[in-house]
Amino acid sequence: MPSDFYLKPIIRTNFLGYPRMIEGGFPGKKGTPWENYNLRVIFFIPREYPNVPPKVVRFLPPIFHPNVSKEGNAYFTPSWYPEYGLTQILIDLQILLAKPCIDYFYNKEASELYKNDMEKYNERIKLCPYQKIVFKHDPTYKKYI
Repeated sequence: MPSDFYLKPIIRTNFLGYPRMIEGGFPGKKGTPWENYNLRVIFFIPREYPNVPPKVVRFLPPIFHPNVSKEGNAYFTPSWYPEYGLTQILIDLQILLAKPCIDYFYNKEASELYKNDMEKYNERIKLCPYQKIVFKHDPTYKKYI
């Protein structure tokens, strides 16, 4: 795992010992509007993990992006196999933030700005100071779930 990425369990384990919820974090990719941000996500882990992927990947707090709903749910479909792992999903999310998939979007406003006015899109990202978070456990995460 890259040194500036992290994963840590935050809620009880299932019968195999896997955590039911895992917090992960990663920095925004350099050369993108996200480069000065540290982003945090929550993975909701199904009982069948690692044979099936996490059910939901949610940004906490929600971010402004075409492939992220206003609630913070990320839309992406990795090719899943048990060895893929959560670290690879974090790397994929970092890439997705830099290069949104505009064929499928969760946030219409972000998608329209990204397609039609990149300057306004980038400004909108900068208007979200809550995204400049520090990597540490936030006991208020439950309000976003």
